[in-house]
Amino acid sequence: EAESLFDRALNIQESINLNMPESPHVRWRLVQELKDYKLRIEAGRMNQRIEDLLSSSGDGDETDRLRMAMNLQDLLNDKYGSTEFADKERVERLRQAIASDRSRASGTLLQQLRMELNRHLQDRDWALAHKILLELEDSIDRFAEEFSLSLLPEPDLKERVEWLISIEPKLELISDSVENRLVRPPELPLRIFSTEVDQALYVHVMGTNPGRWVDPNLPVDSVSFFDAQLFCKRLGWLLGRDVLIPQTDWYDFLSDIDLEANTFWFSHNSGFRSK
Repeated sequence: EAESLFDRALNIQESINLNMPESPHVRWRLVQELKDYKLRIEAGRMNQRIEDLLSSSGDGDETDRLRMAMNLQDLLNDKYGSTEFADKERVERLRQAIASDRSRASGTLLQQLRMELNRHLQDRDWALAHKILLELEDSIDRFAEEFSLSLLPEPDLKERVEWLISIEPKLELISDSVENRLVRPPELPLRIFSTEVDQALYVHVMGTNPGRWVDPNLPVDSVSFFDAQLFCKRLGWLLGRDVLIPQTDWYDFLSDIDLEANTFWFSHNSGFRSK
């Protein structure tokens, strides 16, 4: 209604200015003011559409709403740049919000693929694990290309996928080696190695052998705490579950282990050699 009134007033004033130049009612400045008011009304209407889009979160696709709002603001800036509703910074903020929303959606997809991979590794379904690894590799590359300023939902996901692909021919071998020596102690909600980690398994996982007495069947030695943590992390990547360095208080629950000195090897009963 206001816009209609402005149109009528503008037409009347322009008619007076053009057809009655000697009239005391000629007001060229008023014509420009009325045109400016009309632009403000149109810009305000468009701005309200933008506000409605931004306030309707939860209804439909968030990225689509943000993109529509950005396009409208871009059009508003171009058509009504002289009004108070023009805002070039808002376009940039909306562009960043779109990128952030898309990165969250891509991150969610990566999380879903990661959980699928864990499930297939736990089930020892190597064919499906291979398929998910390839999907993850492609999704991670696209995520890095499209969202270079965003972080992956799991910091070491890329490293994990690359490592699993690099040792894929040995996944079943390593998994078998681990599963064959896991036991579940009474009163502990976990499984534990029944033997020390031998050099063969360590080399499969780490690619190096720090042992001083090289023999694939001997326990690995001379391993730093950092490398022990990395070994557990990689083994967890392969098994699709958490792998931890045993804690000393766990042994309180291992009733079948005799802690007499002659039941395990150390410097005084081993001749300073791995056994």
